[in-house]
Amino acid sequence: MTSSQYPHDVSLPRTFPLAPAGYALGASGVLGVAAGVFTLAWPHDESVPADQWSYPFSVTLQHWLSGALGVTHLLTVVGVVGLLAMNAHHGSRAGRVGLLMAASGLALLAGCEWVGGSIADQAMTSTAANRLNVAFGLASILVIAGCLVAGSVILRRSPGPRWATSMLLASGLVFLLLVTPANFTNEAALRMPALMLWSLCFVPLGIWMAKEGQS
Repeated sequence: MTSSQYPHDVSLPRTFPLAPAGYALGASGVLGVAAGVFTLAWPHDESVPADQWSYPFSVTLQHWLSGALGVTHLLTVVGVVGLLAMNAHHGSRAGRVGLLMAASGLALLAGCEWVGGSIADQAMTSTAANRLNVAFGLASILVIAGCLVAGSVILRRSPGPRWATSMLLASGLVFLLLVTPANFTNEAALRMPALMLWSLCFVPLGIWMAKEGQS
């Protein structure tokens, strides 16, 4: 990575570990896909009520899954901060704001996942579940808006390969057009493929960032 291509974002440390951030971003995509496959392959357990938050998983398994998904979202946050560090937005104020919005939304998603583990045994119509759904909705709005704004800037301004620079914008579009409608159906057969596609968008971004960090 040359300073002429990506002048360092002066608000972040010059020693920011860009390559590890790329690995974290790519890993978050792989883990997201793995979580989707696991959910789709999990056999229906009739002992778990269909209106329970953890459905189709047991409460114990939901605790573990919620923890893992929270960590996955935090890995994505590290990757988004890496985009800031490499100045992929090329000093654009809109791009910077978009990346900060996306990172904030993803961090909130991580918190929501962990809270979800704590209410695994409650009904989906409970007060706690309703409040958590509101928080998930707010996080989703931040992620979508941030990825669309910052992704558009990066696609226009970055000299990097299009197979990578287009992925943040693609992730926002997938979340808006596929994940959000699927979430309203509450059908795993629709939600999981959409979330897996969203997760896949971060793999090319992570590969690109890791390569730039090593050069």
